[in-house]
Amino acid sequence: MELRGSGQLTESPSGGQEDATFNLLILALTETLSLGGLLGNGAVLWLLSSNVYRNPFAIYLLDVACADLIFLGCHMVAVVPDLLRGQLDFPAFVQTSLATLRFFCYIVGLSLLAAVSLEQCLASLFPAWYPCRRPRHLTTCVCALTWALCLLLHLLLSGACTQFFGEPSRHWCRTLWLV
Repeated sequence: MELRGSGQLTESPSGGQEDATFNLLILALTETLSLGGLLGNGAVLWLLSSNVYRNPFAIYLLDVACADLIFLGCHMVAVVPDLLRGQLDFPAFVQTSLATLRFFCYIVGLSLLAAVSLEQCLASLFPAWYPCRRPRHLTTCVCALTWALCLLLHLLLSGACTQFFGEPSRHWCRTLWLV
């Protein structure tokens, strides 16, 4: 599409080619940035998992890095067929599985970041109370509950909105998305 002097949009002869080139450039940039994220999260996982002394925030960061690593890995694999259009196609089951795992890890990562923020706020607002009264295994329990509740939420959303209940129920789907 080109904008002429009169303000009208007209179809350019190479418009389709320009769009395809732009999309390919964006996908290649996405792959490059995702590879950097994979390397960074891998380094964080390696450094935090080899550390003998674990404080609560290191455990949160370990879980966030794990969720992000899985998310980025699924995203990189899911984008490959778009980069190699016509040369490589995944079966529908693989595409659905990648999208499902990617969405699940995205939700887990966001939830863990919210938990880290909440714990940081508590530590800042109550500096004298927090180190003394904080339960010892709170971080581990919060991380395990976050993974479990996100899995439950994801199963409920995919079940209500797609395959488990037969005909997709709009009422259940809207209710679960609001929750």
